[in-house]
Amino acid sequence: MKSNNIGVLILTKDEGIHLQRCINSIKDISSNIYIVDSYSKDKTLVIAKKNKAKIFKKRFFYQAESKIWALKNIKFEEKYILLIDADEYLDKKSQIFIKQNFNKIKNYDGIYIERNLIYKGRNIRFGGTFPQKQLRLWKNGHAQCEDKIMDENIIVDQKLKFIPQIQIYDHSLKKNNFFFKKHLQYAKREAVHQIFFIENNANTTRSHLKFYFYKYFQLYFIRVVILFFFKNILLLGILDGLKGIEYSFKRDLIYRLMVDFFICKFKLINLKKLTKKKLIEKIV
Repeated sequence: MKSNNIGVLILTKDEGIHLQRCINSIKDISSNIYIVDSYSKDKTLVIAKKNKAKIFKKRFFYQAESKIWALKNIKFEEKYILLIDADEYLDKKSQIFIKQNFNKIKNYDGIYIERNLIYKGRNIRFGGTFPQKQLRLWKNGHAQCEDKIMDENIIVDQKLKFIPQIQIYDHSLKKNNFFFKKHLQYAKREAVHQIFFIENNANTTRSHLKFYFYKYFQLYFIRVVILFFFKNILLLGILDGLKGIEYSFKRDLIYRLMVDFFICKFKLINLKKLTKKKLIEKIV
């Protein structure tokens, strides 16, 4: 099954700590790996070449732009494309399920899978954020990517199916300082997105609720505290234990406070006349 049915697309930049684990998790379902690398300075490309991946180099601008570039410029040879991040992996049960049920999968143009988060060894299951339903597997030639600087979605118009037996796990092995550095950049991008580009084209209930919350509830900073307690008390985030609460403190409180800070800051700057590209270059 694996030789000509599924190609795997991975975007990378300095992912040497993760890439081999990711490849190990998909090599039984695909022999063709396509890597779009943003000029990594670590051992990412060494690992990619060792695994005979097809490598494309491209300067990183924002996530969606790289995906759009890949879909437009890479000539995928396979019937289906699986999108996976370098710090993610397919669990063993998902690999077996795909191999045994590919004849059922190929009846659909797009497959929604379940994405989970592992934080310091803890599978985050409560609080309303994880697991997430995401479209990650699609028939070659049937997908487009939204041109959004945050929360972009892969769009497939016909024959969609959610298969919860296919599970991807997001498990970063990088240190805490990388978490804050990464989310500082995310916070700037999300602030720009909320001010200039936010629109309700969400494809899940969670995404719809997120849109209405940030679009219309603009009591900056106060809304962040409300959201933190809502997720941890009413949505039972505390059931994920101390590690779950630590993750929520970083992601739902500190990160969201940074987003609101940048929203307030950017609203004081006259940015309306800038194009999307100039806006992102100036701020992000």
